[in-house]
Amino acid sequence: MAFKAGIYEASTSWIGIAFVVNIVVAIIGGLICALIAKGGRAPLALAILAVVLGLVVAVADMNKGKKNGGMVRTANTPNMEAVQKAYWPIWVPFTFPLTSAIGILIGGK
Repeated sequence: MAFKAGIYEASTSWIGIAFVVNIVVAIIGGLICALIAKGGRAPLALAILAVVLGLVVAVADMNKGKKNGGMVRTANTPNMEAVQKAYWPIWVPFTFPLTSAIGILIGGK
């Protein structure tokens, strides 16, 4: 299940899958960055950029969670509507930039 029962908050299993995908993609991104840059500090710069942009997005996600937190999701809610109203627990968007940066640095070595 992508959502917790009756609400638009992402389920624990969905969060776990998202973290795994996030770290794998970040490692691949760091590897590609290092290959293109052929050494240097490019992976570090990419990791810093990921943190900065990720925190900006996290603030927007936090606001979405506050706005949609009280909404009730019925069983017959269309998928598109559910996706538009979906939100993460407050801590999740702030950890994605950090896991991304760690993955980029791992892949960039």
